[in-house]
Amino acid sequence: MKPKTSTVRITTSALALSVLLLGGACGGEDDEKSPVTSKSAASQSPSSGGTTDAPSGARVLLSTNFETGATPPIWQFPVNVTGWEIKVLDQNGLNQLTKGGGLFTSSQLAQGTAGGDDEANSRAYLDLYASEFTKQVQDFEAQEPTTTALPSDQGDLEFLQQEATYVGQDGTAYKSRMLARSLDTNVLVLQYAAPESEWSEDEWTALTKDIRVQLGS
Repeated sequence: MKPKTSTVRITTSALALSVLLLGGACGGEDDEKSPVTSKSAASQSPSSGGTTDAPSGARVLLSTNFETGATPPIWQFPVNVTGWEIKVLDQNGLNQLTKGGGLFTSSQLAQGTAGGDDEANSRAYLDLYASEFTKQVQDFEAQEPTTTALPSDQGDLEFLQQEATYVGQDGTAYKSRMLARSLDTNVLVLQYAAPESEWSEDEWTALTKDIRVQLGS
């Protein structure tokens, strides 16, 4: 068997939109336009149905190199989190909640090439995002990624998780937690960023308790 290699090639427009949406959490100008809502399959609310229960103890490892079927993976994104407001819903595969200076964002981005190593591709996305985001902020420092998991219809889905800190354009110090998982021709990303004075594990728990990924078949 030939070794798998990293094949992440996120389109420039998709990556730019993903970075731009985090602009509100780096002290830049905020876009006051109303969210653009689409009927894409990028996300669904937890109450939208259409899910199946995974076998007990099932886990989709980063080393699995998961191959998606005809239906792309979709986020089941929470739309009712106490204190948080919807800013973006199903706009080009992105969803975003806001609270004070904090943002909670999910995205589904397309990779230019199918296949490859899921863990290496996930790490490559984190590196690619950081290289773009550092152009907008100062003193960006990211820790070595660790492995975590979120529930899916096929078991706990492993992600790379990376903690980062940076100083925004307004001089405010921010903290970010980003999860990334490459899945064949898609990259799923989840991020919570807020001023360090507002960031909390309790908020992260509240935001992610109803998060689920529908991998489909």
